[in-house]
Amino acid sequence: MADNTIDSLEIKIESSADQAVRSLENLSAKLTTIKNTLFDLSGISKTTQAVEGLQKSVNKLPKNKLTLDASKIDAAIEGLRSKFADVGKDISVPKTLPELGKALARLLSECLLKRKNRS
Repeated sequence: MADNTIDSLEIKIESSADQAVRSLENLSAKLTTIKNTLFDLSGISKTTQAVEGLQKSVNKLPKNKLTLDASKIDAAIEGLRSKFADVGKDISVPKTLPELGKALARLLSECLLKRKNRS
């Protein structure tokens, strides 16, 4: 009976030792995860420093270079609008596929005729 008690105690000690090893392995894995997370945070810190540096550079730019004169932009757009006001007014787009095919055939024959006349 004493041998049976000793065997039982050995099994319990081995079981406890196995649990302790598993617990230590889990702890090690969690510590590795924490280490990797902290390492990733250092990357965020570097990114933050880069953004702050960019902000400082933008703040150093002359303020008058950053302003836009809306009246000049409006005048330029209006000039383009008037210059191209008649573009596309005499174009008619065929409404059906057969009409489109006929229009493309006419266009192709006109292009071929012009090319033939050049040579």
